[in-house]
Amino acid sequence: MKDNSFYNKIHRLGRITVVCALISFMAVPFGLAAVNGISMNIPEILKNAIPLLLTFSISGICENLSFMPIIGSGALYMSCVTGNVSNMKVPAAVNAMEVAGYTAGSDRADVVAIIAVAASTFVTTAIVFLGMLFLAPLFEPIYNNAFLRHKMGMASAQAWVLFIIVCALTGIAFVSQKKWVYYSDEDGR
Repeated sequence: MKDNSFYNKIHRLGRITVVCALISFMAVPFGLAAVNGISMNIPEILKNAIPLLLTFSISGICENLSFMPIIGSGALYMSCVTGNVSNMKVPAAVNAMEVAGYTAGSDRADVVAIIAVAASTFVTTAIVFLGMLFLAPLFEPIYNNAFLRHKMGMASAQAWVLFIIVCALTGIAFVSQKKWVYYSDEDGR
């Protein structure tokens, strides 16, 4: 019989983490409203929030039920808190388990999935931070000219130049991808 102490600890820590994350997410708007003296119309908030809550609760339940057998409970708790479950976390966990040679559902595969989800979370955070660090100076003059100085012509010209630069870089990446991207169906494997 399996020792369930690992899974009991994972579930306890996962539940605590999810509750803390939800409280933190809700504390930001309520805290900002309280600090700035903005009254909140709770019935109006609930009227707008309930349809969203129903929609995303259904998809969240379905996502959790379908992904838990694949990546394990520990990785799923972490994925639910950090987001981007189906696009990044599940593929990272599945690839890590394949590379390690473990099948989904085993104890070792669950540990590998937890490590993979944690690594993908750090990578996502680093990408967002670096994007903010390096892209903010490109967008700041556009924002300042458009909204602070009301120079729409200059802001429009800067936006077009930035758009052309992004298109050129995208075109270079698209044309050169055959040299650095491997597609498995090209050579019949």
